[in-house]
Amino acid sequence: MTIDNELTTKLIKIATNQAKFDESGKFDEILQNLEGIKNNSSDINSAISNATKEANNDAKLFATFDFMQAMNQLLYGNVDDNERSKLLVKMEKIAQSV
Repeated sequence: MTIDNELTTKLIKIATNQAKFDESGKFDEILQNLEGIKNNSSDINSAISNATKEANNDAKLFATFDFMQAMNQLLYGNVDDNERSKLLVKMEKIAQSV
């Protein structure tokens, strides 16, 4: 999203410079539109950041659930040695990710 902000900033500078020499007012209108786009992009960036944080929190929650499920299988399930080792490997990966 920073590329969009940089592009918008450059376009605003160009429109500002052109507006100085344009008497029809078209570049003033373009400048106002670009300012609106720039303001909206910061709102969009904020929403994306918040959604990313929530997704990361949800991922940790689901990883914890998977870990607890594997632990219950080890404690209360009738698992053979091969399945037990797979569960332990899975639990180790989950523990490292959280």
